[in-house]
Amino acid sequence: MRKIEKLPKGTLLHREAKYWDATQIFPSDGIELLMRKLPENTIFCKFVDGAHKHNGIVAIDFPEDCFDGWETHSLRKDTFLEPPVRQLLASKPSPWSR
Repeated sequence: MRKIEKLPKGTLLHREAKYWDATQIFPSDGIELLMRKLPENTIFCKFVDGAHKHNGIVAIDFPEDCFDGWETHSLRKDTFLEPPVRQLLASKPSPWSR
């Protein structure tokens, strides 16, 4: 994960990629598109929550198998990826990819 000042010229936003890929029907389509694009693209994420907003935009190189075993959890308007095992609050933190 590497912090960058602004998106590189020509970067395709996720909503634009969904439009060009014609996957706009279900919230889970966005997650599926992301998973298909991970191996061949650089992914840029912007922190928007108050605790991490200072990180701004970061470039992330996800390993090809980093989400193996994760499950898709769909709500009415959103879809999330959840790790297969939840960590207890009292336990020692482990890397997010585990």
